[in-house]
Amino acid sequence: MNFARKPVITLAALTAASQIFAGCMLTDLKKNMDEMHDATVSMNKKMDTTNSGMSTTNAGVSETGYTAKKTFLALRKDSAFKARKEALRALRESKTMGAKLDAATSYMFAMEFQAWDPLLESNEEREVLFKEGMEDFIEDTKELMTNHAKVSPTSQNAKMWNLYAISAALHKINSLQKNVAKKSPFKIVSMIDLLAGGLDALTAINKSELSVNDISDDDYRTVVMRWKEDAIYLLRVRQNFINAFAFAMSAMEEDGDEPSLVRKGILLVGAGMLGIDWTPTLADRDTKQIQYYNIMLDYSLATRDILDRNGIDAKSSKSILKIYRNMDWSSEGLDEQPKEASTQSLAQRERRDALVKLRDTFTKVADAE
Repeated sequence: MNFARKPVITLAALTAASQIFAGCMLTDLKKNMDEMHDATVSMNKKMDTTNSGMSTTNAGVSETGYTAKKTFLALRKDSAFKARKEALRALRESKTMGAKLDAATSYMFAMEFQAWDPLLESNEEREVLFKEGMEDFIEDTKELMTNHAKVSPTSQNAKMWNLYAISAALHKINSLQKNVAKKSPFKIVSMIDLLAGGLDALTAINKSELSVNDISDDDYRTVVMRWKEDAIYLLRVRQNFINAFAFAMSAMEEDGDEPSLVRKGILLVGAGMLGIDWTPTLADRDTKQIQYYNIMLDYSLATRDILDRNGIDAKSSKSILKIYRNMDWSSEGLDEQPKEASTQSLAQRERRDALVKLRDTFTKVADAE
């Protein structure tokens, strides 16, 4: 399953338009100023008149720019709102996990803070978007978080599937952020970064490392702290779902299909409950696929780290972790002395390196309990 989706077109178009507008406005302003300067040099006797004209021109440009910016930001906000609602509709109506993951990714892409542009907006305006985004997120997902005790990644309930997808997409970054950051460097932020920032701040307050008065009501962290139970629950669900997802990928059928319910059930009972060793079906997986599984597990570990450093029980699925501990890697020969580099092709070395990392990461996840 590929989590990737194209960015929301309307947001991209609006952002591009804003950059074109900003460039044109600056060009026109410079041209006007240059012309005014030449007139001033050649017409000293008319200095007062020229200065008055410059002030009037600059005021007009400033007022026009302010109006255009307000219009653009209003259009962007409306576009982002509609895109999120459409993504949520698709999430609810989708029948497969792949389609739900796509919809959840589109939802994250449509967060307005993902389209923030430092050429048009200040850091203070970005902070406002963070808070608005967190408030909208809590409002949009509240209906999915009605029972904080349910953290199992194997539920067949449709509402839980929607929550799995939302939790799995928390790290998604719209390419708009990435492209703008290349031109004007700033810290790229995802929804999971905001959740972590709120929980970290709460921990710092509880340890007297930060005063509660240092965080204003306009700070997005206030929203996270207000709804901390939901934030914690979402991270627990995310970690468990990603672990189960990585398990399903490593147990795929030889033809690349996901393991059947029967096969997953046998593995869950045999390896997860009885402690029977099992062999991951990776022989037909190429190096890029194996690296992708590693990325998934890294997301799991990063999520676990947020919970651990804030003294929060991750409530990891014990059966999934036991499955990890009972993976048998002997068929891959990873414990054997690697052959001389000269006798191996580049592809063979890269695949072995990816498998070693995958085995070690599975072990790291299993031992993190």
